[in-house]
Amino acid sequence: MPCPARVQAASNHVSARAWLTAGGLKVTLGGGDAQVIPTSNPDRLGLFHGGQIDAVWTVEPWVSRLEQEADGRILIEEKTAIATVLASSRKFLERRQDLARRFAAAHAALTSWIRDHPDAARALAQAELLAETRTPVSAALIARAWTRITLTDRIDRAELKRFVTKARESGFPRTAPDLSRLVVTPSMTNAIWALAVDGVSRWFRTRTLTAHALHDVSPRAEPGEFVCLIGPGGYGKSDSVSV
Repeated sequence: MPCPARVQAASNHVSARAWLTAGGLKVTLGGGDAQVIPTSNPDRLGLFHGGQIDAVWTVEPWVSRLEQEADGRILIEEKTAIATVLASSRKFLERRQDLARRFAAAHAALTSWIRDHPDAARALAQAELLAETRTPVSAALIARAWTRITLTDRIDRAELKRFVTKARESGFPRTAPDLSRLVVTPSMTNAIWALAVDGVSRWFRTRTLTAHALHDVSPRAEPGEFVCLIGPGGYGKSDSVSV
């Protein structure tokens, strides 16, 4: 009986599972056509080089290390995949709006500095990798990896939606989250809202019927902003205004 292919992945295992599944492979924990094994980035090079795993789904600079040090070859490349994001709790955004705005502004400024000063940024990345892995990483390898990295302080909502679709196709999550409330821009965190409603739902019940007029509605309006509610009759416009 043939053994399943062993693929190593960490936080990006959703993409690995989705790609394998789309190719007609059965992905399981203990058998099937392929096994996706969560591991840390520093462990993968030795495991791949020693033949203990068959493939790695990872990000730079580990991709370039696998190419240069373990004779790896790229099978598939997701050039628009979101690898790292700046995240915050909803409570922090609501209670510390000014601090959140300044933090996001600092993140944007740092991203811009990295783009404008690639040589200095690559040197810092090289030093950080040495501190993390305790193994020297050559400047040539960092330069090679740099060509595959896109630096931005904005979230590509379309790509985020594609990732969530992949996650659902892979079996998690079971229901799609509301992405419209997941991403907040720095300008929004600095806003003083003229209208702010969070997570409002409304039902109408009779003896024989329960009508769900609103579900988890969170409208926002800035001072001076003109807002219109447009839609067919019976879709909750009047209920939204009455709330």
